[in-house]
Amino acid sequence: MFFGIIRYLLSIFVLFDHLLWSYFNYYGNFAVFCFYILAGYFSILTIEKKYRKNPGYISKYITNRLLRIFPAYFAAFIISILVIKLFPNTSSETNRVLVIPQNAIDWLKNIFIIGLNQFLFFAKPSARLVPTAWFLGNMLILYVIAIFWIKNIKKSLFLVLLGLMVHIVYLAYHAPFSMRYFSLEASILPFSLGSLLYYLGQKNIKITTKENFFILFFSTFLFLVNLIFAKQISDPIYLPFYLNILFFCLITFFLSNLDRSAFSKKMLSADNILGAISYIIFLIHWHVVVIISSFLTGCEPIEKICKIKIFLFSFPLINLSSIIIYLLIDKKIKKLKQ
Repeated sequence: MFFGIIRYLLSIFVLFDHLLWSYFNYYGNFAVFCFYILAGYFSILTIEKKYRKNPGYISKYITNRLLRIFPAYFAAFIISILVIKLFPNTSSETNRVLVIPQNAIDWLKNIFIIGLNQFLFFAKPSARLVPTAWFLGNMLILYVIAIFWIKNIKKSLFLVLLGLMVHIVYLAYHAPFSMRYFSLEASILPFSLGSLLYYLGQKNIKITTKENFFILFFSTFLFLVNLIFAKQISDPIYLPFYLNILFFCLITFFLSNLDRSAFSKKMLSADNILGAISYIIFLIHWHVVVIISSFLTGCEPIEKICKIKIFLFSFPLINLSSIIIYLLIDKKIKKLKQ
């Protein structure tokens, strides 16, 4: 319970970062790694509870993941082409990667997502019709790792250690933050931690409901303090960045222990819907911002007051557009999932 609400809040943190960068310029970085943790946890939970014991489970799981990612992505893909064609200058000024691909390879990368992500020293392509699709490129590969490799706690722990090693090496050699954030190899750490949380949850750790609520509350408090005061603690891309991972792992673990039966069907339904539209918000927010910016004449995006105006006008439209796409596409596709 509440994981849908959390995903929605994380998507809003991404909006804060992208649209109000002057005030929240690291919120999105923190939120994306939280998304990885949730993805790792729920991927293994779904595989173990729903797929592993059934024949042909690999193809069924992969089909499920493709249906989760691509329908809404292609909706954002088409919207992006229309927006760029209508507002070419505003698109590239709003986000420099919002341009039409200029060659067949870049078109293929944008269609199939794989290749839009960063791996080692291979940078992301300069043309991405959905700017946040680099994250999806990482996720598609992580899903494959989950189904073929993460089969028990030992293999999960191995990936955690591998992910830790990647970050330690990058830190030791002063690699740019982009390599610790955008790259596929950097995403292994939070995703594998999420998977490890699932296996730890199966160990029947004895804890009372009161203790669970207390630790959950205290972890959430620490998470918010670290988020809000990251700049006062240290450079946000160093210690606070990793404290964010630690605190969110605690939140995920103890939140997963809550009894869903204690909540009404309406609350659970609202939670599911918020979780579903959070993904669409993540995909389409830049395109809505381009449209709003095009109609706010005389407003320079570099001005702080203008950024606030764009955010205030964009926020309700982003949510409304996400709900419409959910109702027209995602909700119907959900019935096809196996």
